[in-house]
Amino acid sequence: MTRDPATRRIALKGLSATATSRLLEATIGRTPPDDVAAQVHAETEGNPFFATEIGRLLGSGDSGGDPNATLPIPATVMEAVARRLKRQ
Repeated sequence: MTRDPATRRIALKGLSATATSRLLEATIGRTPPDDVAAQVHAETEGNPFFATEIGRLLGSGDSGGDPNATLPIPATVMEAVARRLKRQ
């Protein structure tokens, strides 16, 4: 596709801290504590797919039900998805 003159490459950036917090809220069904949202944003660099996977882990109770617990943030997106799929 990149050889096609009509194709243009667009560099994408991560979500802002506010947008990451809103994404987590939509994913887990409640407003995350500010420090949790900030940690997710910092660790995922605003990557929406990675942040959503972390939100799913939080929503599934991987944090022991305590939304203020230290986050179990996987090192990679693949690890986040694998942890979620392992539970199913």
